[in-house]
Parts: sequence; structure tokens; C-alpha cells
Amino acid sequence: MKTSTPVFIGLFLCLVLSLTTHAQNLTVEGKADIKQRIDVGTNDNTFVGRNAGLNAQAGSNGNTFIGQAAGLNDTIGIGNVFVGESSGVRSNANDNTFIGRTSGLFNTSGHSNTFLGKSAGFLNQTGLENTFLGIEAGSNSFNSTRNTFIGSFASALTSDSLDRAIAIGYDANVNCSNCAVIGGTGFNAVNLGINNNAPEARLHLNGNLRVDGGQFQSIGPLTFQPDIDATGDDRVNFLDNTGAPTMTINENGDVEISRGTAENALTRSLTLLGARNAEFQASSKIDFNNYDDDASATNYTGARIASFNATADDAGDLRFFTKNDLGFFEQMRISERGNVGIGTLTPQAKLSINGGTDVKLVGGGGFLILGDTLGLNMGLDNNEMQARNNGAASDLRIQNEGGNTLISPGVAGNVGIGRTNPQAKLHIGNGTEVTLTDGGNAIFGDLDNVNMGIDNNELQVRNNGAAATLFLQNEGGNTLINPNGSGTVAINVVSPNAGSVLHTSGNVRMANLPILSSGSNLIIDSDGDIGIEFGSITANAARIETLEQDNQELQTQLAQLKAANEALNNRLAKIEAMLSSSTNEVNTTTTTLTSATLAQNAPNPFTEATTISYFIPEGIKNAELRIMNVQGSVIKTIPIQATGHGQVALQAHTLNAGAYSYSLILDGQVMATKQMVLTR
Repeated sequence: MKTSTPVFIGLFLCLVLSLTTHAQNLTVEGKADIKQRIDVGTNDNTFVGRNAGLNAQAGSNGNTFIGQAAGLNDTIGIGNVFVGESSGVRSNANDNTFIGRTSGLFNTSGHSNTFLGKSAGFLNQTGLENTFLGIEAGSNSFNSTRNTFIGSFASALTSDSLDRAIAIGYDANVNCSNCAVIGGTGFNAVNLGINNNAPEARLHLNGNLRVDGGQFQSIGPLTFQPDIDATGDDRVNFLDNTGAPTMTINENGDVEISRGTAENALTRSLTLLGARNAEFQASSKIDFNNYDDDASATNYTGARIASFNATADDAGDLRFFTKNDLGFFEQMRISERGNVGIGTLTPQAKLSINGGTDVKLVGGGGFLILGDTLGLNMGLDNNEMQARNNGAASDLRIQNEGGNTLISPGVAGNVGIGRTNPQAKLHIGNGTEVTLTDGGNAIFGDLDNVNMGIDNNELQVRNNGAAATLFLQNEGGNTLINPNGSGTVAINVVSPNAGSVLHTSGNVRMANLPILSSGSNLIIDSDGDIGIEFGSITANAARIETLEQDNQELQTQLAQLKAANEALNNRLAKIEAMLSSSTNEVNTTTTTLTSATLAQNAPNPFTEATTISYFIPEGIKNAELRIMNVQGSVIKTIPIQATGHGQVALQAHTLNAGAYSYSLILDGQVMATKQMVLTR
């Protein structure tokens, strides 16, 4: 069929007007120009516009290029759609759709892309399977793949090699692969509403949010603010799979962990997952932050509770820290064995306290205070116990409700009252002089009744301020006075003669002597005269004769005693000479023995093992360590072979739990004794 030129031009104009909204870009300059711009049907290609598909070759197939220079350099591309001036002008790839002026402008080998909008994806060169919708969408992408950018200027922020990134919104920029961004930043930021047509926050959700696993992550503070509409429902609830609350945070910040429903009564817990620090100690912590009222107006950590595992076992302790004007310090620790330490990092008992002050009456003090210092209280330090009442000394009561009080039972130890270095089991000092009314180092009985007072050199029996009778051995038995030494018994004498055994002032009456008749007494008066008071006027002649015989025998015995005494004096002189020659040797030996030392075992108390250190000077021939129980029985003897400093390791499994003493024995002498305690 032949068609005239005007009809052909009309058909062409209709076609162009139907394919493009920019009719002004299509100019008709004659039949030759029309033929140059329209080429329909070659290898199923459609080219409309000046120089559109100009360089297409035989391999080019199924392409639609509309617009000046659209697909200009495509030679073998297949299945492309380029609409707009210079769209896909450099492209020589397949399955691209570029719609918009200069869209896909620099694309060369990138395929399967969809760019819609002026200059959409105009810098893309080799990127593939991208979707860019909007003016200059994807403008920063050169070699990106599988990205979706929707909105004017939506694109990658800086990277040109993103994969599977999504940016939606005006000037929305994404800067990581496999990431999605909605809205821009600053003035271009948007609120996202889900089931909400007027979102008031960056994400405004009406309804439930479900997260199947994963994490909530935040750089900076993460804030939950319930009840922003001030309706009174200002709680954050955490529910279990039945819909029952398991944890609630109320309007005051209080956290409640519930046990669930009655049908599903589970035990709830709060678990902190720890990490390993630089010293390879696993730890977790709870910090308590306080508000600083100074000019900085900031929060600071005022206290902390932490748990550490510094051992190879699955163990853990609990540590408590507080902050003061000197810094942040650990104040208390509960060890993995349940021992509580205050002021110590290695508690050796159920409660170990260290670092306190000396107990005082005024100002408190001590390692431990029981009670209010303004009233009755008791202070304890490392070697003192003081009962107080508002700064004054108070009574200390022990076993007030009954029961025995055992002090150092079965082990060595002295009790001092008024003494800092007691030298006996009970050593009393710093008392007052005994009088008839009161005083003494010790008082036995009530002062208002019969009582006995003892000071450091007096014994006085009293009865309500008056002298009373002193009974010795009232129920029988001998009374021995100075049985093994020299000394004088004085009666009514303050300074007795040293050579006398008995020195009296006043009359002495000896009644019912066996050598006299019944009812007769031997009397020595104050002038020293001796007389016999008979029960009758007539003397017993037989008794007198017997006394004379006894006197002769005594004289004979006295002569014998004098001879024996002289012999003893001679022997004593020889012994003194021998002792004088060996004084230096004795002094040397004494000095050697006194230089020996025995240390306190460590740790003490102990549960597994303890170490006893000692020093044995040179010259010692036999040395051993003896372990005794509370009854004083030796249960273990450990020989020591070498002199000098040494240690003995004692294992707990060889002993039963309880209190023990141990002594260092050198050449048969006990040099020192210590106490130790084994616990389980």
C-alpha cells in the first residue's frame, strides 16, 4: 500500500505523542529526518528519537529506545527499554529498563537494572539487578548490585559497592550491605507508622511487635518511656507464652519479677551474663548510678555489686563496692565457700573483719559494733571487747542466761584481768588494797554479808564492813605453809625475823597437846616465858620423866643433824664451784634456745591445708613438732632434721575438724606453743 507523505507524518506524530510526554523534544524536519528517527521492526527493536539506537547491530534484539540518543551506543543489547534523552546512552547490556532523562547514563555492562526518574542510576556502570526510582535515585552507585533505592536522591551514602541495600524516601541514604533505611536525616528524617496514619515517633506502631530471636542494640542510651499520652497506664510488662506477666517496670522504675500464673507457677530469676576481663577472670556486675548535683549535673557510679570467677572451677564470689572521697573501693566480699569478708579480700571464716579502728569509749571505734552508740552497745576490734553506754563504760555480761563459759579449754592460754600479759591461768592485777569495807583484786561473796577480799599480798574475810573468821581446811586436810622453801610465818608482826619459822607478837596458847594431861595447855607469853597450865594442882611425874627422856633423844638427834648439815655444806660448796665453771656454757646454751621461733600457721583457720614455719638455731641436737588435741594428748609428732628456717605442711584430711595446739620441742624443752583451728 502506498502512503502519502502527510499521512505518514500524521501517523508518526500520533505515535510519538503516545510514547512520550515531552513532545517538544521530537522535531520533524522532513521525510528524511522521520525515517532517521523511526525504525520499527528491525530484529524486534523499536527506536524513536534522534540517534536513538543509532549503533544497533544484528545482535541487538527486543530493545525499545525512545528519546534523543537513547541507547545510542548499544550494539548487541537484548531486551532493554530506554525512555528519555540520553537514557542508557553508553549501555551495551541486557534487560535494563531506564526511564527518564539521562537515566542509566554511564551504564556500560550492568544488566537487569530498573532506573525510573531523571538521572536515576546515571553513574551506574557495571552494577546489576538494581532498582532506582526517583530523581537521581542511586546517584552514588557505580558497581552496586541488587539494591533498591526509592525516592528522589535516595542512594548509597558513600560506598559504591553495596549489595542488597534498601533506601526509601527523599534523600534517604544507606551505607551498608543488607541494610534498609527509611527516610533521610536531619530535616529529611521521617516518622514511620505501622497501623498508624499520623506517626509521632521514628517508629510508631499500633499493635503487637513480634521478634523471633535476635537483639535490641543501641549506641548510646536506650530509653523506654511508657504512657507518653498521660493516660495513667505507665508500666512496661514482659509476658510469658500464656500472656501472664513475668516482669514489670512501673512508673517509679521499680522492677517486679513475678512467678507467673497459679497454673504455671515458675520460679523467676534475674541472670547477668559475665565476660572475661584482661586477667582472664569471668565477671558480671550491677552498677548503682547516682546524680551529681554539682555544675556537671551528671550521673556517676556510687556503688557496685559484682561476681568474679578467678579459678579454673565453676565457682564465683560476690563483691560489694562503694565510692567515697578517696575513690572506688571493694568493701565486702562473699567468697565462693560462703565466707564473708569486710575489709579483707581473703576471708578465712564465715565472717572475717579487718581494717577497723581501736575500740574507744567515746567516738565508737572497733571492727564491729553491736547496738546503737547512743545507748547500750558493744565494740570489738582485733583483740578487745568493750561494753559501752553512750560513751561510758558498761557491764559486759557473758552467758547471762546460764551455761558454762569455757576459756581456752584443753589448750595453753592464760586469762588476765587488769593485766595485758597474764602469766598464769588466771592473772588479776590493778586492783585496790583490801579493807574491811571493800577493795581487793578479787572479791568472793556479797559485801553486805560474809565475803573475802584478796589483793596482791592480803587476804581478808569480812562481814558487812567488819572483820570475820577465816577458815582454812574447815572440812579437814593438812594446811601446808611454805612446805618446800624458807620463810617466816608472822602473827601480829609486820617485819618478822628472817631466821624464824614462826614469829609472833603476843601470847601463844597451844591447847590439848598430846604430851600433857587432858585439859593442860602449853603457854608462851609475850616476854618469851614458857609455862604449862595443868588441869590439876598435882603434876604428873610420869609425864615429866617421859619429857626428860624425849629431851635426851632430841639432843642426840640434834647432834646427828648438825653432822649431816656440815656434810651437806661441804657438798654444796663443791657444787657451787662446779656451777661457777660452767656458767658461760649455760649462758651460751640459753641464748641458743631463746633464739628459736615458731610462727602462727597460715591460713588459720584452715579447711584443706596449712603451713607452719619455724627457725631452729645451730647446735640443737633433737627437734620435733608436736600436735595436741584439746585434751592435751599428743596425736602427731613430726621430726625436724635440719636447723635454720623451715616449714611443715599439714594436710586437713589427716585430722578431724576442731581446735588443736602445736609445740616446738628442742632438746626436750618446749620452746613455744600456738593454737590452730581446722574447719570443714
